[in-house]
Amino acid sequence: MATSQDLDVLRESLRTCVDALHRRRASEIPEPLIDRLVSQRWLEWRGGALCLTEDGQRIYWQELA
Repeated sequence: MATSQDLDVLRESLRTCVDALHRRRASEIPEPLIDRLVSQRWLEWRGGALCLTEDGQRIYWQELA
C-alpha cells in the first residue's frame, strides 16, 4: 500500500503522464511509473492502449484545480 507521501508524488507524476498520453507518447512514461499508476487504478490498459480510469481522471482534475 502506498503512503500518503508516495501518493503525493504519484499525483504530481500523473499530470506528466496525462500530457504524454494526450501527445500519444506513452513510451515516454517510465514502466515502473506505469506499473504504480495501474496498481492505484489511475491508469489501465484497454486494447493495448494506456488510458486514464475514472479515478485517474478525477485525481487529474483535482491536481489541475
